[in-house]
Amino acid sequence: SLNWPFTQAGQLDVLSGNFTLAGVASQTNGTTTLNGGTLTVSTPFALLGGALAGAGNFIGSLTNSAAVSRNEVKNS
Repeated sequence: SLNWPFTQAGQLDVLSGNFTLAGVASQTNGTTTLNGGTLTVSTPFALLGGALAGAGNFIGSLTNSAAVSRNEVKNS
């Protein structure tokens, strides 16, 4: 769990378990891949660039300005 501002611009893989972003979180480029794990956000995740993909769970709110692989990412 991270409890500070988080900006992602490369590759973030959530392979298992739960990864929690408790602070302001954004992605400006790159890919966040949920490969069996769960990404939980406390504030809306700002997907400004790159992609959110994979076969995992996303828990929280998403502000989307990029690409989401809807067939695989489950939003709870």
